[in-house]
Amino acid sequence: GLIVFLVVVSIVITSTAVLHFEKDVGNIKTAEDALWWTFITITTVGYGDYYPVTSFGKLSASLLIATGIGFFGAVISFVTDKVNSIKSNA
Repeated sequence: GLIVFLVVVSIVITSTAVLHFEKDVGNIKTAEDALWWTFITITTVGYGDYYPVTSFGKLSASLLIATGIGFFGAVISFVTDKVNSIKSNA
C-alpha cells in the first residue's frame, strides 16, 4: 500500500512540476501532456514525443525514472515472493 501511495504522490508532484517548469519553453504545455509524459516516463518506455528541456524538468524526470525502476522492482519482488510461496505450499 505504501509503495503505491508513494508512486501516486510522485506522479502528481512530478507532472505538476514539469508542467510548471516546461509550460513556456518546452513541448509539455497542458496537464494532459504532463500526465502522458509522466506515465510514459515512470514505466521507462520513453516514446520521446514529450520531454523536459529545462534543468528542473530534467531533474524531475530523473526522480520519476528512479521511482519507476524502484516501483517495478518492488512489484516483481512481490509477485516472485507470492509465486514461491504457492510453489512451496503445493
